[in-house]
Amino acid sequence: MSLGLSTRAGGAEISRTSIRDAIARWWESIDSIEAKMDRLQSYDERGEVLIEEHHIAVAAGGKVSVKVVQTTRTGEKVVAANTRTDGLKTYQGAALEGRPEVSKTINIMNSASRPEHYVGPMDTILWLIMPGGAPLHRHLDEGADLLIEENPDGGKTYSIRFSFRYPNNPVKCTLDPEHDWLPREVEIGTSGAYRIQVTRFLKENGHFFPAAGTIHKVRDTGEHDSRFEVRSAAINRGVAPELFGPPNLVEGTFIVDQTKGKNHIQGGLKGREAFRAKYELPSTPPGASKVPANPLVAGREPERSLVATTILAASTFVLIAAAYLRKRGS
Repeated sequence: MSLGLSTRAGGAEISRTSIRDAIARWWESIDSIEAKMDRLQSYDERGEVLIEEHHIAVAAGGKVSVKVVQTTRTGEKVVAANTRTDGLKTYQGAALEGRPEVSKTINIMNSASRPEHYVGPMDTILWLIMPGGAPLHRHLDEGADLLIEENPDGGKTYSIRFSFRYPNNPVKCTLDPEHDWLPREVEIGTSGAYRIQVTRFLKENGHFFPAAGTIHKVRDTGEHDSRFEVRSAAINRGVAPELFGPPNLVEGTFIVDQTKGKNHIQGGLKGREAFRAKYELPSTPPGASKVPANPLVAGREPERSLVATTILAASTFVLIAAAYLRKRGS
């Protein structure tokens, strides 16, 4: 429900409309974004260690790419998310164990996203530039609440609140008027269950962008704190088109194409034989987890379908391989 609040600061009126328009100006001046980010966590016995590497890209036409690689306690790299949307189709890659740069399976679906309404895995950067999969001015257009609160020092705090996926899953974005009205804090869930705070912004190609901050999570195992650092950011400098296509596709990758109702192997059975000869699946170290925690997702369809289609892909490949071996033995 729109509150329609307004106030005055420095003689200039600040209202719902002016805030909405300021946020829209930042977003509408963006043709492309590509950024890489590290998430680090401190442990008593190991000090601060790298636990996640993020690579995101956003471009006009509803194009979004998200890859998150987690590092286990044993040092193994595990892909937690590898999803790309080209505006028409969504591509999800399932990485080969121990080889995050190689997809053993790719799932292709008709995209559930549309321009300025992304559906798919959310990472830290996306939560700060398009919370819940959409720029904040679109949330305001769709009825999000704008709160303007008086601070003890006489200043004001501006925040936008909306529900993410479910009515009882609130999101609060506290805005930073000094940095293009980007969020300086995003809280997801009740009682601050997931909170991202920006401690530093950078300026790239005339645009402010989050550069560093902290992440606070509340889980059944307790509270967990980490921090993030943006290693690189490029705004309006172009993005390689392949970043929005099938991720890490190689000879022998099994492709489940739901848009055509067909499955195939890149390069055929010979490609798969070469794939198996080139890559060896590492054994699972004792106690190491092979299932990383999924990033918060801006929509349900892609994540829900990946499990079923990956199982389908594996089952189908077993049947193809069995038929091929029977043919060779006959």
